[in-house]
Amino acid sequence: MNRQTAPLRAAALRRSWWMLACLAVGCGEVQPDGDTPPNTQVRQSRLAGPLEVTRVAAGAYHSVALRSDGEVWAWGRNSDGQLGRGAVSATPEASPHPVALPGPMTAVAAGAGHSLAIDALGHVWAWGRNNRGQAGSALTGGPVLTPVQVTLPAPAVSIAARADYSLAVDANGDVWAWGQNIDGELGQHAADTLAHHTPVKVQLPQATAQGNCTPVDPLDLYRIADIAAGGHHVLALTRTGCVWAWGRNDAAQIGTGTESSTPVLVPTLVRNIPRAKAVAAGESHSLLYDDEMNRIVWTWGLNTSGQVGRDYIATTPPLPRQVVRTPFLVNGSEAAGGGLAAGDDFSLFIMGYPTGNVRSWGANAFGQLGNGTQALRQTPEYALRTLTGPPYTMAVDATRQVAGGARHGLAVRHEQYEYANCPVVWSWGDNSQGQLGTGSLTPASSVHAQPGLPLRRYFPDADDDGFGDSSQPMYSCLTEVPAGYSEIEGDCDDTQGDVHPDAEEVCDGIDNNCNGDVDENGCGSFWYRDADGDGYGDPSNAIRSPTQPTGYVADATDCNDQSPNVHPGHAELCDNVDNNCDGQIDEGAGTRWYRDADGDGFGNPGVSVIACARPTGYVSNANDCNDSNAQIHPNRAEVCDNIDNNCNGQVDEGVGSRWYRDADGDGYGNASVSVIACARPTGYVSNANDCNDNNAQVYPGRAEVCDNIDNNCNGQVDEGVGTYWYRDADSDGLGNGNVYVLACGQPAGYVANADDCNDNNAGVGGVQQYFRDADGDGFGNPSNSMWACSRPAGYVQDFGDCNDNNAQVHPYRTEVCDGLDNNCNGMVDEYIGSTFYRDADGDGWGNGQAPIQSCFQPAGYVTNASDCNDSNPSIGQPTVWYLDQDGDGYGHGGHWQYACNQPAGYVANGSDCHDSNASINPGMPESCLDHIDNNCDGYIAPYCGWTPDPNPNPWPCPPGQSCQEP
Repeated sequence: MNRQTAPLRAAALRRSWWMLACLAVGCGEVQPDGDTPPNTQVRQSRLAGPLEVTRVAAGAYHSVALRSDGEVWAWGRNSDGQLGRGAVSATPEASPHPVALPGPMTAVAAGAGHSLAIDALGHVWAWGRNNRGQAGSALTGGPVLTPVQVTLPAPAVSIAARADYSLAVDANGDVWAWGQNIDGELGQHAADTLAHHTPVKVQLPQATAQGNCTPVDPLDLYRIADIAAGGHHVLALTRTGCVWAWGRNDAAQIGTGTESSTPVLVPTLVRNIPRAKAVAAGESHSLLYDDEMNRIVWTWGLNTSGQVGRDYIATTPPLPRQVVRTPFLVNGSEAAGGGLAAGDDFSLFIMGYPTGNVRSWGANAFGQLGNGTQALRQTPEYALRTLTGPPYTMAVDATRQVAGGARHGLAVRHEQYEYANCPVVWSWGDNSQGQLGTGSLTPASSVHAQPGLPLRRYFPDADDDGFGDSSQPMYSCLTEVPAGYSEIEGDCDDTQGDVHPDAEEVCDGIDNNCNGDVDENGCGSFWYRDADGDGYGDPSNAIRSPTQPTGYVADATDCNDQSPNVHPGHAELCDNVDNNCDGQIDEGAGTRWYRDADGDGFGNPGVSVIACARPTGYVSNANDCNDSNAQIHPNRAEVCDNIDNNCNGQVDEGVGSRWYRDADGDGYGNASVSVIACARPTGYVSNANDCNDNNAQVYPGRAEVCDNIDNNCNGQVDEGVGTYWYRDADSDGLGNGNVYVLACGQPAGYVANADDCNDNNAGVGGVQQYFRDADGDGFGNPSNSMWACSRPAGYVQDFGDCNDNNAQVHPYRTEVCDGLDNNCNGMVDEYIGSTFYRDADGDGWGNGQAPIQSCFQPAGYVTNASDCNDSNPSIGQPTVWYLDQDGDGYGHGGHWQYACNQPAGYVANGSDCHDSNASINPGMPESCLDHIDNNCDGYIAPYCGWTPDPNPNPWPCPPGQSCQEP
């Protein structure tokens, strides 16, 4: 016999674990061996008491928790053995189970498909997926189903895991890494695709600290206090608050200030950050909170879902890949001293210290922010937990630690009320793999934080031997073992008080100590009397002997040792005898009859007898699918009641309403794909009006657009949209306004205008535009027109009238001084009237540089432009100056100019009669010898004698007469 071998081994491991736990954390007083009953020892060493959860870790789709007594629990996906159950399973585990570890643990971590823990001595234990060596086993071909120790040179103080690699920080401050190295995650200044099951020390290069994290001891720059594992990058926090980073950098997650297509293989210090207190890493983003007074969260890396806290995720056009290249201060993240964490593409922190409220931001399609919605958030919001009464929700408060998985979040609270002293984990987000630990896979996600099953189980102990039935656990917050239960599982027979894991094995044919072996202490065998020689012995007649006595056999199953035709295995006959010793008479002989408990004429296939005659309450068929309800049988008509009324294996088939597939989610169904159901199935609607169920933009009521598609499912394509086209029957390029079509493209024989006056005669042109001429001046109003084939009365073709109520106003009208725009050129009284000049100083003389045109003299203006200085009334009009070309001080009377100041080459008089000869001017004496008017008096010497008339022949004068001017 080999019963419950796996549970027994697990129980043995748990007993070994408990002994180490007692040594490490204390278990109360244990009675000494001796006369004390074993059961009493079991109970006193396993008394229930207050417990709480101290740490949680979130893998991609599984969760791990650490109780205050050092016991590790796990739940969720187990496809790679990451739950430590000793086997893999395609079925998720929605209920938490303890992990069989060799002692109390102090820390836990979780990767995509593996888990880690640190024991009280600093040993690291790993289990789960090992394809990259992440579980620390050299057998990298398959998963590690039970925890194995990962050898490190010094005790570990911190661990981290993500994806397919693992990290540990030892007591010396060194970082050790093992598993995948595709992007240089192991910190060896190189990358490869090999599996690395042996931990290697991360190689930190020589560097210089800057800013607030500069250590007093330079070596502290290389002593790591904590570590964070991202999807493919690593953050390491030094003891003085500096941060090292290495690995993948395609989203600037390393903090170098830029993204790169190749990984950062050599660890580098993150610059431009304050002194850090804690770090966390998501799939492609990084977080820290500073060690300053406000303890604010800083983030950098991928921000496509808002996980970095920047608000530009909704841009137009959208950015294909949004990154924050340098550390960014997250708004609303102050007082983040309680802790922080990162999921794949969302972020969490605890606002408050040492406990506080959970705040979250980033992706939220599965409710992983826990804020009651499934909409992403770019800035922190409170995660909420549900209440049974108003206000029905409140912040996840008193939180001590948070963790983020691929799409779910976990929190450890300081429980004070309904869960005080109860080891419970709060969870939210994706539950498709049972990672929320509620005991159920439904609902598939939760938008609010909810408590998981308590991490404490009691097992039914019907025989009161101190060990319970492992198959029926009760999860409970009770701090005392309930009556009829035990805190210890592993009983292989809960009906016998002397059969349990601590029992002594005796020679009785029973597995007394539940180790899967019977009488394994080497006692002799039992032999049973076979009087009738049929090979089967009488169980009431036995002897014990190391050798087989004559007339005895090892079997003890004969029920009649006086008849060789009666023994196990003999064919049953209809003879009213138990021929095969199974305690039944004539079973299997005759006809099989099926129980008809509800009397509907149809039998229960699960309850039958073989009898020679039909027993009362039995029928010959096994067609009933519910033998407790006479209204359910194969001949029953199906009705809508969520029951298989006619036992055909289907529920409510062929009844209810017909629902039509709505594959594109536009609210309209596909007439060719339908089901009949009592309630609307997901993805179905009640109408069958969709004409294209693969396009959410095609459905009845959809506005038709020009795309050669029947958008509104009315059987027409592009109807009612497009451009109006007009019939051009005479092909003169002009369309008939009375004959038109609406189309997306130009039909043959149609044009875009409706201007033809006669579409049957290409010689007759199109309509013309005429403008209303209300004042009859021959010019029309441009804002009042009509198209016509001939000019209507009161309309003209000229549209230049700017005032159709005044016949004296039109484009050809001469502008007059009347304050109107007579000629419709947009100007009033332009270019008419007089020019007036500004007389600012009021001296009656105007400024020639400041003229205006006006029909009336404005105040402050005069008609002349003669003022030499319009800001000084003592300076008036300019003086006339005459050109003096010969420089004799006399100017030419015909060459002058007005000027306020004497120009060069000009004089004040214009009396020179010969301005090209300086010897001729009014001041020169007259000469009798040159026949020239030397003094410009209009006379030429000589003049002889005393007569008033000039001598017509004056040269020379007669004797006795002098030459003189008249």
